[in-house]
Order: sequence, then structure tokens, then C-alpha cells
Amino acid sequence: MKPREFPEYGDIQNLRSLVSEHDNGYALERPFYASQAIYEWDLQMFWSKNWIWAGHGSQIPNMGDYFLFNFGTESVIIVRDRKGEIRSHLNVCRHRGSRVCLEQRGNARVFACPYHAWTYDLEGNLRSGRLMDDGFDRTSHSLMPVNVLVFQGLIFICLSENPPPIDRPLARLAPRTAPFGLASLK
Repeated sequence: MKPREFPEYGDIQNLRSLVSEHDNGYALERPFYASQAIYEWDLQMFWSKNWIWAGHGSQIPNMGDYFLFNFGTESVIIVRDRKGEIRSHLNVCRHRGSRVCLEQRGNARVFACPYHAWTYDLEGNLRSGRLMDDGFDRTSHSLMPVNVLVFQGLIFICLSENPPPIDRPLARLAPRTAPFGLASLK
């Protein structure tokens, strides 16, 4: 059998066509794995709008411990703040859009942008913005927060401003996963 040729599936109509041609019970066609357009659609329609499992609380046991969760063009800082809470922020300085954290993981008292040295506390608040005048409002230039939820030690994030509800599904799941002690895993 001659392999099929696949154009880039750049619009939703072509993607629907590809889905409708799929034979249930068989592996997905090559474009589902290799098409840049399908990858970008997946990032936009799923990864940016839904809760994503990003890690485990054991990765950041101490105040100031952080790790980066990267997908597509996004980078999210997941950190344990001064109160022991887990927070997440977009890894983008509010000054010039540079990445704030360059290391994949570490421990920090503050986050300092390597470009112009703007510094942020672990809660994402701008502490200082170099060369800003007296009237500069630091409170409106904090790191962009990312929704975060911890379920039995598992850290979930959602980039959407209106994340889909997840409390009821997790409440139904909790009794089934409780015997596994997910919170104490490492």
C-alpha cells in the first residue's frame, strides 16, 4: 500500500476532515504526531485552557524551591513561597518580556530578571524595578499569576483566566487514590 501524502492541516475544517477519516481501533495518522498546525491547535485548545499536571509537591519541599514547567512557548515558575504555599507564575518579566528564571530548578530568595534586574518576591510581587520614576506603580507589574491547585501532592496548573471546574471530579477521585498515598510520594 502506498503511504498517504498529508498537507499541513492549518485550519479547523481540515483537522475535522482528518479526524473523520480516522479508522477507530487503528493508530492515528502521521499528521496527528508530526503536523505543526495540529500541535499548535492542541496547545491553544487544550494545553492553554485546561488543568495540566505539572509536578509534585516533593519537588519543592523548602521555601524558595522552584522548578519550571515548559510547554510550547510557555514557561511557568512553580515555587514554594514564604508561607509554604505552592504558587505559579508565568516566567516572563513584566518589563521587557525576558525569562526571569533561566535554570530549570533551584532555590531563590527572590527572582531577578537577568535583563534589567527587576526583582520579584516568591509571591510574584515586583520588589524593585531599576530606573523607574517615583510615580511608578509596582503593584501593577507583578509576575502574571497562573492558576494552581494541589491535589494529594500533585500540582496542577491552568493558564486560562477562567479555568474549567475540577473540584467535583477530584472529589470523586479522592477516595479511589487515597490508599496510594500520593501526597507522600517522591
